[in-house]
Amino acid sequence: ARATMRAAVTVGSVVSIVQKAHQASGERTEGVVLRLLTRSEHHPRGIKVELTSGVVGRVQELGAAGAADGAADGSGSGAGT
Repeated sequence: ARATMRAAVTVGSVVSIVQKAHQASGERTEGVVLRLLTRSEHHPRGIKVELTSGVVGRVQELGAAGAADGAADGSGSGAGT
């Protein structure tokens, strides 16, 4: 399933998007899909979505890397013992 197909993107899924303002740089934002804004079944530049954070952009990647395993960066490890 590719991020250009509406059927591949579902509400609640973790994705990586590019906001309109960041299209030139390609800077990505990760988040959880709140709603799908693209009505057509396919869009060559990615399905437009709104994230739960309110950010809007086109999906570049599904199941964004590292988003599900919150403590992978070592934060919250027993510091100060």
